[in-house]
Amino acid sequence: MSSLKWETSTKSVGEVLSEVMTLIDNDPVYQRGRIHPSDVGVATPSKSQSIINSILQGFDLGEITLVRTARGSASPYETLDGAHRMRAIRDFHDNKFPTHRDLAFGGKLYKQLDREQREAFKSYVLRIVTYDGVSNDMKGLLFRLRNGGTPVNHMEMLNAYGNIPIADFIRNTARKIIGYSTEPHKLFHSIMIRDAKDGELKEKHQYVKFPNNRLCHDEMVARITYMYYKGGNVVACDKKELQEMYEDHNLTEDKVTRIGKKVHECLDFMRDVAEARKSFKRGHGLSTNEFTMLYRWYISFTKQNGPVRLISANTFYMAFERSLSLFCGDDKSSLISGTYQETPRSDPRLLHEVFKGYLGAHNSTKKIEKTCEWLSNEGGFDPVGIGALVVMDSARTFSTKMIEEKLASQGYRCWVTGEKLTMKDAHGGHIVPHSKGGQTTYNNLVVIHKNHNITMSDMNALDYRDQYRERNGS
Repeated sequence: MSSLKWETSTKSVGEVLSEVMTLIDNDPVYQRGRIHPSDVGVATPSKSQSIINSILQGFDLGEITLVRTARGSASPYETLDGAHRMRAIRDFHDNKFPTHRDLAFGGKLYKQLDREQREAFKSYVLRIVTYDGVSNDMKGLLFRLRNGGTPVNHMEMLNAYGNIPIADFIRNTARKIIGYSTEPHKLFHSIMIRDAKDGELKEKHQYVKFPNNRLCHDEMVARITYMYYKGGNVVACDKKELQEMYEDHNLTEDKVTRIGKKVHECLDFMRDVAEARKSFKRGHGLSTNEFTMLYRWYISFTKQNGPVRLISANTFYMAFERSLSLFCGDDKSSLISGTYQETPRSDPRLLHEVFKGYLGAHNSTKKIEKTCEWLSNEGGFDPVGIGALVVMDSARTFSTKMIEEKLASQGYRCWVTGEKLTMKDAHGGHIVPHSKGGQTTYNNLVVIHKNHNITMSDMNALDYRDQYRERNGS
């Protein structure tokens, strides 16, 4: 901390607008995002309107915290705390939104204020603290300590770690970042709709039922990412663990990219299940409990069994919901009634109550593992058994030795046409396609001419042979 320096100053709104506003990035990538999607409130003032209201009434806005950026950055300064206040001041002055209609003098743009009101606005004094020598790690801690507006939670503090690979990946996966041409993962896509009751513009997510309040989507992505950071294991992933990951200076861009590929495979799977849920639940996406249990189950199952492929997302979701409702459902008469004794000295508790508690616990590997175990055992969740899911063989191609042995057993003839075939033109084909869960084993192998293997693509080999022979009268 010896290199950290700061200075304090006071400037009027007029001075800030004319002298320093153009030197400040008020949308740095690590900001937690705008709390309200619109600058104009209908029933109640928006956050931006409340800020302007405070200025015009002479209330204290608190200190603005700036940090000097590294040499070569687009702007000399970034707003660490107070970005929404600075944006509101700038945009109101530029007549981009009016004061709220409930203010004493009604809803007015800046240009519609009288001379005295404009003077009161421009003469309002802001207190500014400017820091120099702030590293990315320091930004997170400083953001939490200096925040003078909405209290900062732990995920918001981690998000403020700045432009580092792991923080960039998590925020870009969970949400759209203002001023950057990135798109979140499809699981977190959203649209803006106007509320029928109060007329406010609100963000509606397509595949999750809950909003990204206080960066809760970011936190869920961070937990999934941490599990893959730890080798794809279901492990404790609470505040201490997430901070460990954010502060790992060995997490290079390449390492984060490799981890990110696994995270996206998990989120792709969840998005397919969420799409199925919408068809059953009047367009609503995954609930918080479903989201948490689904990623825990997926990571646990694929770690034990390898890659999977959904055969029927609808069948999968119906079975998943049925099993989860035995622990978390509204129908109390159908809840699992067994008991569980957590420690030798504790009293037994109803299993479904323990399960719900463990679903919200992220600081214990044992508790996370137990939810996966109970869902499958006591809850009877078996998507492979009901044909909703297949486990993929990690090996996609047959060995030369296997192909040679099978071709010899076929009398050196193509399995499809019966014509003579040599190893030069021979390909090993799956009877049950690999893309549909077919294993790369001798019993699932047929040797065919390479042209037929290409044409067959992901068809079942038996179906392909039947169609070929029917077309050719053989």
